[in-house]
Parts: sequence; C-alpha cells; structure tokens
Amino acid sequence: MAKVKDIHKRLEQLVDEPAYEWPRSAAEWVRGGLAHEDAKTRRLAVSLAHEIVDDELAAELLRLCREDEAEIAAEAAIALGPALEECSIDYDDEGLPPELDFHDQPLTRDMFAKVCAALEGVYRDGDRPPLVRRRALEAAVRAPRDWQNDVVRAAYASDDVRWRETAVFCMGLLPGFDAQILEALSADAEGVRCEALRAAGLRELVAASAEVMRVAADASAPKPLRVAAIDSLSALDPDGSEELLEKLAEDGDEDLAAAAETALEERSVFASMDKDAPDDDN
Repeated sequence: MAKVKDIHKRLEQLVDEPAYEWPRSAAEWVRGGLAHEDAKTRRLAVSLAHEIVDDELAAELLRLCREDEAEIAAEAAIALGPALEECSIDYDDEGLPPELDFHDQPLTRDMFAKVCAALEGVYRDGDRPPLVRRRALEAAVRAPRDWQNDVVRAAYASDDVRWRETAVFCMGLLPGFDAQILEALSADAEGVRCEALRAAGLRELVAASAEVMRVAADASAPKPLRVAAIDSLSALDPDGSEELLEKLAEDGDEDLAAAAETALEERSVFASMDKDAPDDDN
C-alpha cells in the first residue's frame, strides 16, 4: 500500500478525473484514505468512494458511519447509496433465486443485506448525531424497505425542518407519498420546497407540472429552487418545457444554463426510450 503520507496527494489526483480513467490502484488509495488518521484525508476518500464501492469499501464506509465524526460519518452513509440502488434492482427481484450473486453488481448479496441492515441500525441509534441518522435514512431508501415508510412519515411530521427535508427527499424514492410531495411544493421552508421539486420529477407527478414550470421560469425565484425545477422538467415534460429549457440553456447564469442543458439531454434520452419501447397493443 502507498505510504500513508502519500495517500492524500494521490487521492487529490482522482478528484478531477472521471472514474473510468482512474488507475487500478485507485481502490487501494481510497481504502488507505478511509483508514487515515487525518480527518481531511478521510473526508476526501469518502467523497470518492461512491464511484468504486465494493464489499471491502462498503465495510469501511459502514465503520466510519458508526464511529467517525458527524460530517464524515454522514458522507460515508451517502456514499453507500448509489451501490444500494444499483444492487436493489437485481437483489430485490422476487423472481430470482435468493442465493444468486451478480458479478456485475458492486456488492455481493450478503454485503448488500448487511449494508441495508446497518443503515437502519444507524438511523435507529439515538446516540448518533441527527445529521448521521438523516443521511443513513437517505441512503437506505435507495433500497426501499417496509420499515422506511413509517419513519419517513414521522420525519415529515417533525418540527425540525432538516428532518422534513430528509423526509421529502426520501419520498422521491419511495412509492405512496404523492400527496405529501404535492403539499410540500408550497412549504414555507425553501429546503423542503427544493426537495419537493426534485421528488416531483423522480415520481413523475404530472399534477406538479404547472408548479415546476412556474418555478423554473421565475427569474425572481431562489436559484436552488429553479435548478431543482429544471432538473425535474425532463421527466415531467409538460407542454412548453422544451422551449423553456432551450431558453434557459442560453441563460447568463452558468448554473441555470448547465442544468437546462442536462435536462435537454435527458429529455432526448427519454424520448428515444419511448420511441424504442414495444407497442403494448401488438
């Protein structure tokens, strides 16, 4: 393994490179960073780990989630989310043999189950900082489980706006919360509204289309809200959205323009998928 003093420098080399161009030794560097005594190095390693999570890295991320300082532990939980979401497609398929592992998945079935259980445990551990518990829940819903519905409802009813933000984020990944998402679109708290705008796109809530369009086009709206609305337009695709996105892609604000360009690209992909889908009537 690379010397500990070199780990941070080597991790910095990965930051601006796409993961598919990382050297084979990148996983070793990230593992070294996760175990580093320096908090800045651990934080940097956690920020990169989601790109190459495997069983070994997942175990290290869970350790940090249980033991490290709040900010690092919270990011460690979030880093597990993409792998959980990818694995749940196959491992939660009831039509497949329960013992089957998929070699193209980042985690084995056994580790997938351990991560799901561990994140629930972190969420339920009242001794862990609220930030860590919120992030554990946000990662856990990438692989939906029955226990999550009740705790998301409880979080949405909380007096703490940060828990309500977490709840609405989770609603975008769980079925059965359409009414709450629509309600949250008019919340007083900007963070809750922002999550509701994103959740509306994720759940493809047609009933939210008018509000999403309104916010995306509103030059006086806070930028985070506009970006969230723009992100959802590609999935909702209401009338006039393509013209609005094309206009926003020329906006002088780089963040708005970039979001609009991405939404246009996604809209094109969705349109292509619809075109190639088989006709159910045939």
